[in-house]
Amino acid sequence: MQGNLLVANVIGFLGVLQYRVVDKDSGFVGKEMTPFVQSDDPNFRPVDIKVGPDGAVYFLEWQNPIIGHLQHHLRDPNRDHIHGRIYRVTSSEKPLLKPVPLAGEPIPKLLELLREPEDRVRYRARIELGGRDSKEVVAAADAWKSKLDPKDPIMSIT
Repeated sequence: MQGNLLVANVIGFLGVLQYRVVDKDSGFVGKEMTPFVQSDDPNFRPVDIKVGPDGAVYFLEWQNPIIGHLQHHLRDPNRDHIHGRIYRVTSSEKPLLKPVPLAGEPIPKLLELLREPEDRVRYRARIELGGRDSKEVVAAADAWKSKLDPKDPIMSIT
């Protein structure tokens, strides 16, 4: 599923849809896959999807009989402000990832983490690098970049 697009949907389908995004000509095409999650609860409202540092997919579900904001006043008494859930979905076929320590790591190690196949690790490494001294990061990045092999397949993911 890595690289697939997950879309929280509440109109016409209650659940999380899944698409495989593929290159086509000068753009991309989404191929609909088996839904990631589907519910028959009419109040099921998945609203946010993230991949955690452990590789699990987390999503929030806002339990509410009202869909959207335009159809109903924001103060409609039927809006549920109490119920909701946080779901954590893991694979039964693969172990969870061990979270990679980032806080306080040296800049060269953070740069090397940009080669990780897990998008979330690369994302968090970029955030950590963003909090460091710009001149130090640029100098270290220039040195790191000069040693990279452009033929390395891992380079296609960064």
